[in-house]
Amino acid sequence: MPPEPQIRAVLDANVLFPIRLCDTLLRAAEVGLYQPLWTAQILTEVERNLVAQRRSSVEEARRRCAAMHAKFPIAMVTGYEGRIAAMPNHPNDRHILAAAIDADADVIVTQNLRHLPTAAIAPYSVGVAIGGCLPADAFRVRTRGRSTHHPRASGGLRTPATIHCAITRTARPRYAGIRRGRGGTHTHRGAT
Repeated sequence: MPPEPQIRAVLDANVLFPIRLCDTLLRAAEVGLYQPLWTAQILTEVERNLVAQRRSSVEEARRRCAAMHAKFPIAMVTGYEGRIAAMPNHPNDRHILAAAIDADADVIVTQNLRHLPTAAIAPYSVGVAIGGCLPADAFRVRTRGRSTHHPRASGGLRTPATIHCAITRTARPRYAGIRRGRGGTHTHRGAT
């Protein structure tokens, strides 16, 4: 069983949509480097974009998000909706900041810094990280009350700077729920 993560991170749909980035982030969460957080609205956006960009059928997109939710059931943030209207950031991403505040998240991981400017998030003590670049503190985990470097985090590196340092980029996607089969067809591949 992985140690309890110290960092709580809301993952924006735009980092859950690209399969390699999503898989990297979820593998890092699986070994306890951080606690992923998302909302039903974020997962709906992932599904919608997978289908709109023809990367998945409706059913494949649902299976992918269902596999993510099944693996990380405590990642789902609820009860934040009352905060959305009061958030000072871009209207399209107010739900993300509201969820981060309600979940007491340390950081929001996104590819869209324009919708989460520093001036808008500063009063809430929530950081923003681009893509898979969680702060180096994400590699510290709580073990029996003390903070230590996670043994699988560095992959032989002394000072990992990003989640990408912790997880190999060439590994086959684990949380995709789908993979390309022969002849361009999609086949289901269950999450492990």
